[in-house]
Amino acid sequence: MTESSAARAHPVNGDFAYNDEPFMDDDLVVDLNSPSPTMTPSPTAHYTESGSHFARPQVAQSKMNKLLFGDKSKKKEKKNSSFSVPTTPATKVRVIAAVLWIAVIAGAVGGVYAFMGGGNSNKGPAAVTIPDSSGAQGFAQQYLRTYLGRASANNADQLKTYYPGLSTDLQGMQANQYFPLQVAVMYTDYLGDNYWSFLLSADVMRSSTQGLQLESAPLYFKVGIKQLTVADPTTKRPHLTYEATALPARVAAPVIPQGSDITTPTVDMSGIGDADLSNTVQGFFTAYFTGQPNPDPYISANADFNDITPPIAKSVEIAGQGSQVANDGTTLVHAAVRIIDNNGFADVYEYYLQVVKESQQWRVKSILPAATITHQAVTTTKKK
Repeated sequence: MTESSAARAHPVNGDFAYNDEPFMDDDLVVDLNSPSPTMTPSPTAHYTESGSHFARPQVAQSKMNKLLFGDKSKKKEKKNSSFSVPTTPATKVRVIAAVLWIAVIAGAVGGVYAFMGGGNSNKGPAAVTIPDSSGAQGFAQQYLRTYLGRASANNADQLKTYYPGLSTDLQGMQANQYFPLQVAVMYTDYLGDNYWSFLLSADVMRSSTQGLQLESAPLYFKVGIKQLTVADPTTKRPHLTYEATALPARVAAPVIPQGSDITTPTVDMSGIGDADLSNTVQGFFTAYFTGQPNPDPYISANADFNDITPPIAKSVEIAGQGSQVANDGTTLVHAAVRIIDNNGFADVYEYYLQVVKESQQWRVKSILPAATITHQAVTTTKKK
């Protein structure tokens, strides 16, 4: 092969190869003084295809490295020499792969160690998952209704539907002593292991010599309810059920502790200085409850609520109001409204409104779902 017919070598997949002819395996001849080295391939060489070129075998690369860079294996190793990473591409890949595998294995070992409880022992307590109590709450409410309205010495079996362990003598109790109008859960205390204590309030009417009389205040009871998983007697499938662990216990009304951190409205009702805004509030609520006048002038085009229909009141009075600019630039209005309904009875409600100015006119955009509140430490719960 002449120099004119040889092509300059270039790397292919980490090896050197000619564009037109492959490198030889043995008897390689290179003229290092030539700007374009010429090489003579051996007729006995073997080659592998790589892309559109023929890449020489690894043994040829080894000989080429020795010719170009010298035989480094013959150099005497220095004692206590520092470790150096080989610079050939293939070796670099192997070293990097080995390092990555070591990192992966170390991470896996560390994860198992942590899972088995090793490492830092100053961990916080594990999060406790409290199961859904809605089913137990409904069961407790129905249990108390049954106790108040039907419990007697003659029909204890009705209570055993809720409290299978009932063994207390109900002597002297008579059914229909109380007529529960409403029973509600006030507080829930999770005791662990699918067991709750509920504080319930009951508005009741009581039998007396003068007939049924409404109790002046709610009655309060504590009830313990346990959640169980049992097999359905028909389908044999497991399902959740509940049972009471004792008869209801009559307790005092809950009390807000003195000096507790209670919530207070962020907007007081000390008055609205803007006469136009005050007139809008009065006009809006009058139209909202009575249907007169047309409420449209008081309601934003982007309002997210509907009118009350049909109208429910004869007259409306603003019992108190206040306003404050919110962080988003809109204005909040806190208003207490006293209405006389169509039957002549008075009701008092409180509202938080979001109002905006449209065409130089105050308009109500939203009736907020709840009061905006802040937390404030107080020394008394009494307010005048």
